[in-house]
Amino acid sequence: MSVSILDDVDKEEENEQLDEVVSKRIKKSRLTGRLDLTGLNLTEFPMEIFDITNDDAPLTDLQISNNRIYHIPEEIGDLQLLERLGLAGNRLTKLPESIGKLQRLQGLWAHGNLLKNLPESICSCQSLRNLSVAGNRIRKLPENLSQLVALEELSVPGNQLVELPNLGKMFNLSDIDLHGNFIEDLSANGNDFQFLKALETFSLQGNQLKTIPGSLGNLKRLRSLNLAENRIQQVPEELRNLPVLTSVWLYSNDLRSLPKELHKSQSLRQLWIENNEKLDKSELETFIRIMKDAKMLKTLGIDTEQARKIGSGFENMSAVSVAAVPNRSDNAGYFKLVKWDGNKSALDDSKRAPVLIVSFGSAPGVPNWGGLLKKLRKKVGENDGKSYDVLYVCDVERSWYAGNKMTGNLEEEMSKWNKQLEDTCTKYSRVLFLGDSMGATASLVFAEHATRVLAFCPQVDLFAASIRPSRSANWMRKYKTLLLQGALKSEADVTIHTGSWTHDVDQASIVVDSSEKQSEEAGAKRKKKIKKKMYPVNNHRLALVLSEDDTLVNVVKEAFETEYMNAISDGTDTQKNSAATLRLLGLA
Repeated sequence: MSVSILDDVDKEEENEQLDEVVSKRIKKSRLTGRLDLTGLNLTEFPMEIFDITNDDAPLTDLQISNNRIYHIPEEIGDLQLLERLGLAGNRLTKLPESIGKLQRLQGLWAHGNLLKNLPESICSCQSLRNLSVAGNRIRKLPENLSQLVALEELSVPGNQLVELPNLGKMFNLSDIDLHGNFIEDLSANGNDFQFLKALETFSLQGNQLKTIPGSLGNLKRLRSLNLAENRIQQVPEELRNLPVLTSVWLYSNDLRSLPKELHKSQSLRQLWIENNEKLDKSELETFIRIMKDAKMLKTLGIDTEQARKIGSGFENMSAVSVAAVPNRSDNAGYFKLVKWDGNKSALDDSKRAPVLIVSFGSAPGVPNWGGLLKKLRKKVGENDGKSYDVLYVCDVERSWYAGNKMTGNLEEEMSKWNKQLEDTCTKYSRVLFLGDSMGATASLVFAEHATRVLAFCPQVDLFAASIRPSRSANWMRKYKTLLLQGALKSEADVTIHTGSWTHDVDQASIVVDSSEKQSEEAGAKRKKKIKKKMYPVNNHRLALVLSEDDTLVNVVKEAFETEYMNAISDGTDTQKNSAATLRLLGLA
């Protein structure tokens, strides 16, 4: 029997097994009303789903994410009792018009597809509370989106939006995430935000905004406002009218002036203004002096160049935090280097901790690496000589650290990240990479610049991943090759942490199996293997779950202390002969 015939037989057997699995799960759903067909490598929507009788439990929850489905049939509108619909991580270019018939639909998750728009009929889903379409190619949201009066969360990051429809009277909307789009004007289509009474978080990072309307002062419940990485020249003073505003991100803009009225805020705790190169010395000095009266302010982030402009003017303000960032003209992406000694050594490039910890961002604040590393600082102690600097890296475009220029040359697309990482990491003898989900993927791609890597639930084969960018299959194959090359050529000790979800285990196994194969082929030449550690957590957000107690910080603590001792053993750090280090080595 020829090889091709054997392959055909194997494929036929696999298809039969898959059909059997699908049929069993559909049969079970007749009793439970819940159907999970996630990650089965389906290429077509199973039409058996619609064969429902009066004796069957109505289908309320359908999860068919992480497959290779190109088309959702119009019959989906017949499932009129459906409450949750998961379509993420497929190859969908559109959703059927009949989706508007799903009057009980509360949650729709269609991120990581190839959608160019949403059907206008979706505005008829009057029960919809959660709408997630991140990482698609959507240029315009439905004109009548404001009819979704029950909507609480609108998640559209990493798309191609240039404007918003009028959001009207969406009284229940509490969370809007639009980072990584091309929005130019928030006031377009008559938006004045006066009826968004429940809005608490508004993320517009990484768009093309030049102005911010004073009407944002209408958002009386707003707590978090992210306007970073735009082209904003001035921030409206009306922000002072927001009674519970806690955090404002203004870094990497074109600000000429700063919102001085914010010093009257009774709630503002965090404000970041780094990388606004057009702020002059006088404006910065005046703002710093005025903000000393902001009673609740705990953090005011400025960069090293701003600190040099001010001189000693910031030293008596405890809230000021100085960090090194690349010039915006370098187009280097988001990087922020925070020294262990804070403002004391921020302006002296020669002063560095023995270890650099690089945290790669994924979903904003999930997990909160900044908060975790502050917690780590308390655990390792500040008086026994141990220390680390932190480099925060974030891809706001949700492009898996490749950018959205789509040049066709993946290596070129990723070069800006690679160069900046190389420039910073080579100054340290020991470098620890941390990353979760997309951030974990980046930690493997750029692993050659690290000495140790902790990657939590990375996407490796993006084509098979449930969370992924809206790119071609060919691009995703190239990305997988590039990731494996980066991870396997690195001399770093790499541990991939994964929960029990089969999807994440399979993704991690791709790297681990490739490492073992390379080790076998290299014999004794390659001693280091990439390891996998599993936890009984059936959740892709493993790092977030582990951060709820001390598990995550203890994992990072162990890795840091290993790298710290390695740095001392390397003999390259100035702390080598400190009394604290000698005690650690048992020499004093």
